[in-house]
Amino acid sequence: MRHTDLWGDRDSKYQSLLKERVARIAWVELSPSSPSHFFIPVDSANQSEYEAGLKVTDIFNTYHSGIITKRDSLTIHWTKADVLTTVSDFIALKPEAARQKYQLPDDVRDWKVEWAQDDLRRAGIAKDRAIPSLYRPFDVRFTYFTGRTRGFVGWPVADMTELMRSGDNVALVTTRMTKGEDFAHVMASQWMAEVSCLSSKTSTMVSFFRCIRVSLPDLGEEIHESRTYGLSSWRSCLENASPRPPSTTYSAFCIPYAVPRIPESRLSASPTTSHVRLA
Repeated sequence: MRHTDLWGDRDSKYQSLLKERVARIAWVELSPSSPSHFFIPVDSANQSEYEAGLKVTDIFNTYHSGIITKRDSLTIHWTKADVLTTVSDFIALKPEAARQKYQLPDDVRDWKVEWAQDDLRRAGIAKDRAIPSLYRPFDVRFTYFTGRTRGFVGWPVADMTELMRSGDNVALVTTRMTKGEDFAHVMASQWMAEVSCLSSKTSTMVSFFRCIRVSLPDLGEEIHESRTYGLSSWRSCLENASPRPPSTTYSAFCIPYAVPRIPESRLSASPTTSHVRLA
């Protein structure tokens, strides 16, 4: 397998390809190997060190992508009261009237106005369905959770959202791939996260890894972990670390985290006139 790069605009590339002979192109020989099989030249000098690390999917036994609303302006709001007001009004309107009032674009494969309205009617309007969601870093907003795919929320990730909706759990939010960005995408949240919450690039989608709280008596600390493989390997890393990490860093891969908190005024189901942005 061979590889080369050709830079320029489309027309110049076409002209180069028409004029150039395959035998005269400066090719780079590739030897793709498992598990990645890269089709581009890659510096693999540190590959063995990288492969010796723990996979995040081996450490956490419950994970999924973030919520995909399909219509943020309709489904994401600052307060619980705003969400309840919106869904009550939305289902009372005719489909085209709802589209015009909420300035919704044309329907797509996974989201349609009529589907969203039907989903809300089936689920009913209830205060406990208006739930917090991590929309952007430290920016917790609210959405309406029915648990039905291709409903009011396009992809609500029902099983994970059910685990997180109480706010009693903690999850690692990170990306397994970045595009055009250096990796700096990791934080923790007690709420389910929107799929683009860590990047303005829609191609950089987050994965959501729920932590399981366990106690390790020999470490004298309570940390978050899951699978036996990850637990034993992580514990070994902590025990052999010199100096030992402080207890405040006992989260996923010893990364410190701050969990966003929500003011009580925004948790109220009663309408409010002031909106406060979390920073």
